[in-house]
Amino acid sequence: MHRTLKFCLYYLLFLIFYFLSLFFHLFSNPPPRRFQPVPGMTALLTDTVGFIRRLPHSLIKAFRSTLEEAARANLLIHVLDAADPDIETCRQTTVSVLADLGAGEIPVITVLNKCDLLDDSAQIKALLARFPGSLPASVKRGEGLENLKNRVAKELKGGI
Repeated sequence: MHRTLKFCLYYLLFLIFYFLSLFFHLFSNPPPRRFQPVPGMTALLTDTVGFIRRLPHSLIKAFRSTLEEAARANLLIHVLDAADPDIETCRQTTVSVLADLGAGEIPVITVLNKCDLLDDSAQIKALLARFPGSLPASVKRGEGLENLKNRVAKELKGGI
């Protein structure tokens, strides 16, 4: 009996560490990447808050140091899923967390990704009206990326 109990405890510990490592792998951030919006200008891209909606609210505190990178940024690119019917909740979640981190005053470029999944241009126009100044895009198709690069360059040049 003692041997079986010991085995069960080891197995349980294995499962806990396995799922914790899987969890951190799924929600960890990729390292910063160099990005050249226009020739002669280099910026660093860091994905810090893209997982907020999937992260249980109780764990946001645990990831606070990772999320605080956003507060040190010169510019934030907020990518929204244009095909998500709950797009406003996604936007509000990110805006709220950024405000809590002290990043609420940092300039933001909103990108409406996955516009290729929308039925017609009227839906895109409605989203652009709903989110003024946002950029429509389809990363999968490479659409709207030049506009994004130009906007990033313009925003960064204005902030220098």
